[in-house]
Amino acid sequence: MALGGIITAGVAYAIIAIVVLIVGYRWLNYLMPGIVTGTVVMVIGLNLSVSAIKQAASTPFDAWMALVTIIAVALVSVYAPACCADCLYFSAALWGMEYTPSWDWLVSGRKLILPRSVRRRG
Repeated sequence: MALGGIITAGVAYAIIAIVVLIVGYRWLNYLMPGIVTGTVVMVIGLNLSVSAIKQAASTPFDAWMALVTIIAVALVSVYAPACCADCLYFSAALWGMEYTPSWDWLVSGRKLILPRSVRRRG
């Protein structure tokens, strides 16, 4: 059932893409002006923010890591060169993958389990 919806949406997107290639994009700006698309994106973001806050505040450690990640992304967006500041989601993902396991290891004292590809071969 869901696969049919995904395929239908893909076909609809392909048809719209072909029409935009042939006719141009100005009709799309008339159909969906920036005030409409901006409002839709804002409403979606506000609805998802409740879920993000609940997941980030599940434990004190998660809350601190979420705060540190937000601060890191803000610093990257303001002080990094333009090529790095354009990839905020990527920088946030790198920050989370790099520092969350090491901080968890330092705070909890648990053994840090690394994947086989990172472990030393001995």
